[in-house]
Amino acid sequence: MEKVNRGLNMDRNEKTKSYDIVHINEARRMSGLKEIQPKNRVCLRCERKFVSQGEHNRLCDFCRKINVKDHL
Repeated sequence: MEKVNRGLNMDRNEKTKSYDIVHINEARRMSGLKEIQPKNRVCLRCERKFVSQGEHNRLCDFCRKINVKDHL
């Protein structure tokens, strides 16, 4: 099953790579949107530090996978 993520065709198991952020930010600039700024954050669920891919990303990869499994 495929899902569309902001215009990108992404497989359910596929993560956004850091080099993809460059391309995503280029498209966001052309659309007049704010760039995604990766930074270190603390996971809201387990409180471990992780590299967030933007303001929308508040759960680490491990906790996000657990959260998805809970809702399937």
